[in-house]
Amino acid sequence: MLTLDASGTVYDPGEVTVEEGRITAVGPRRDLPAGPDGEVIDAPGGMILPGLVNAHCHSSDTLVRGTAPTLPLEAWSQFTEAGRFGRTPREIYLSAALSAIEALKTGTTTLLDHLRLSPALTLEGLEAAAQAYLDIGIRAVVAPVLSDLPASEVVPLDLIELPNGLAHPLRRPPASWREQADVTAAFVEKWKSRIGVQVGPSAPHRCSDALLERCGEISARHGVRIHTHFLETPAQALISARRFQGGPARHLAALGLLPDTSLVHCVHADDVETISASGAVVVHCPIANLKLDSGRMLWKAFADRRVPLALGTDGALCNDSLSMFGVMKMTALIHTPLGPSVDDVLRAAVHGGARACGLSDVGVLAPGYRADLIVLDPAVHHDAPGRAVYGEEWRPVHAVVAGGRVVVRSGTVTTVDEAAILAEARESSANLLARNASRFQLAEQAAPYLQRLAARAKEVYASTRSGMGPSGSSSRTSA
Repeated sequence: MLTLDASGTVYDPGEVTVEEGRITAVGPRRDLPAGPDGEVIDAPGGMILPGLVNAHCHSSDTLVRGTAPTLPLEAWSQFTEAGRFGRTPREIYLSAALSAIEALKTGTTTLLDHLRLSPALTLEGLEAAAQAYLDIGIRAVVAPVLSDLPASEVVPLDLIELPNGLAHPLRRPPASWREQADVTAAFVEKWKSRIGVQVGPSAPHRCSDALLERCGEISARHGVRIHTHFLETPAQALISARRFQGGPARHLAALGLLPDTSLVHCVHADDVETISASGAVVVHCPIANLKLDSGRMLWKAFADRRVPLALGTDGALCNDSLSMFGVMKMTALIHTPLGPSVDDVLRAAVHGGARACGLSDVGVLAPGYRADLIVLDPAVHHDAPGRAVYGEEWRPVHAVVAGGRVVVRSGTVTTVDEAAILAEARESSANLLARNASRFQLAEQAAPYLQRLAARAKEVYASTRSGMGPSGSSSRTSA
């Protein structure tokens, strides 16, 4: 049993006792009876550890997995928009339910859903996802995505020539920032006592200052955190440099938004000092960053300055999986030889994620903590932490306890009819794709142009980073 307490205590064999949703005892195995209303989960030769925390995903992607080609983010994002456009509340529910089921079965007991709805936020849509998480039994944090700037203003379209027929949809403005903020505030007010909630501006460069300031007001009024993408691609770094003098981190700091914020990706963030001084959490999504050719976050730069680090899968359209075991393994591998230790990775996937979610009483197997834990099947492996990080991405989890409730038993979700949800989701997904076929066609037409934009942005960004004048652009970036 890996407790992940401050001392790294391990019990072999170990036992944990849970009552009324909280851990009441941990220690060496004693084979105590469960009592008349209790249950014993026995896994001799297996392993117990705290539940993993997925600090960044997009549940909307799960219903249309496999519909976005492997492309740079600027081209790829057009397919994600096509797949989530105009969903009914039931479709939103099913997508969140699929996400929760997959997360639980792969050892995640808490997820943070940066929830995108298109063409606009609705309270009904947000509530549908929240209800799915309550029904499935996962601990969830829902952060509605807000953005009030048209796509044409958040990518450097001046780097390429885009036909008017393809540029026009990119110039269409989203719903007003007031409308989006009002829906978010209503959702936070109604649901903050039932599930975790946060405010989720899409990214600083995608939001007006008026919207960012309103996000800060909602956060302060309700005592909830802010969750946002941050400098994921070279194109985003170029746009941010044009808009934010001194960089987006200093801009957010000037608005008072950094201390209670999670910054997702940070692939091209080099103002580590400002981020470190603020107390913000950085959420690393290595698989998505690699698949979308965004680059590789400099883990060591943040770790050396004691920036809290968490891990996330990102959405199923840029990861194909919601397994945090795969994310941990990738994190440990791509940053060698100067990257994180196995213990660092585990703690990021648990403690860092809990911090990003605003949870102070999960992530440790110790009395008084919430009973969120997972049980792995027996295996022949002589390094328990190493097994968790390197050896579990392919293996189903034996049992999952979330809030003291057994939500996975013998690899099967106990709270819902998983087969029925899957069958309904398959039919719903097919209907959704047929309904949005014209939007996918438009994404395919735009893809070659936006691929060239991403490539050109990478060249220009590289030239600014090397100190040379950027060819064809007057922008500079300090990320």
